[in-house]
Amino acid sequence: MPHFVTLEIITALEKEAEAHAASMIRGNAEDYAAYRWLCGVMHGLNMAVEIAKNVDSKYEKDDDD
Repeated sequence: MPHFVTLEIITALEKEAEAHAASMIRGNAEDYAAYRWLCGVMHGLNMAVEIAKNVDSKYEKDDDD
């Protein structure tokens, strides 16, 4: 079970990624450069979520010891 703060961070990052994905689905990228930028933002947010989950699981494992 993720720690409360980590869970809040993960939730916020996921909501932000979903907002950018919804923007892309609506066709808000005016050109290919804007589309690539949105893809990069979403990739970065997804990486941040994975990092937060990995750090949290490391601390959770340390708490169990």
